[in-house]
Amino acid sequence: MSLEALATKLRAIALGYPETYEEQPWGDRVVKVKGKIFFLCGVHEGQLYVTVKAKRSGKKLLERPYAEPTHYGMGKHGWVTMKFAREKDVPVAEIPALIDESFVEVAPKKLVGAKAASAPAKKAKPSARAMLVCADKLRARRAVDELGKRGVAVDVVATAEDVKLGRSKALIVDIGRNPIEGIALATKIDASDKPVHLFVAGVRDAGQSRKLRELGSAETFRAPPGDAAVADAVAAALTKKGAARRAP
Repeated sequence: MSLEALATKLRAIALGYPETYEEQPWGDRVVKVKGKIFFLCGVHEGQLYVTVKAKRSGKKLLERPYAEPTHYGMGKHGWVTMKFAREKDVPVAEIPALIDESFVEVAPKKLVGAKAASAPAKKAKPSARAMLVCADKLRARRAVDELGKRGVAVDVVATAEDVKLGRSKALIVDIGRNPIEGIALATKIDASDKPVHLFVAGVRDAGQSRKLRELGSAETFRAPPGDAAVADAVAAALTKKGAARRAP
């Protein structure tokens, strides 16, 4: 098994926990629960990187030659990063327990010990269409899946310049990676006069919130576009009767 295949296998274990999903915030693949990272795993320059939060077992883990405190000050909070150049050096049998420990450290108490659903939810037949502007393919994929369950088809574009609304009755702008471009697009849409519902996801700070409040017509969320609350709001808006808000 290659290091890439092993990384995929380990992420799949992490994704088996309830309410987890993948994103690529810095180009690296991470697994989150309720918006918080609990597992990082990928291959860079020929090495497999595995990062977990292991306050309980981290001290013993750091005695091993392949383990070190995670950089950027995360190590002091119990995060440990392991690096492997060869697949045979990876303690494959031990990592699931570390993933479990990390999930328990990070996840809300109500999810700890809960079992993931055994069968994926079925997608509803699309009855509405939305456009999503999102530079993170994993975040976009999650949004497409969540909205699909609610009967909303989604066209995904990576940048504001690719936006062509067409039949889309809702525009979701994910400003997580590109807040300046995203807010500028939302401002342009707000000032336009075509009927479309406007949603802005991934709002990170008070400054962004203030700018978006000035628009008046946008529904804003700190959560990513694939979060259930965002998907519910989009689906609800598209099933409401009456005129949509003004947009280009």
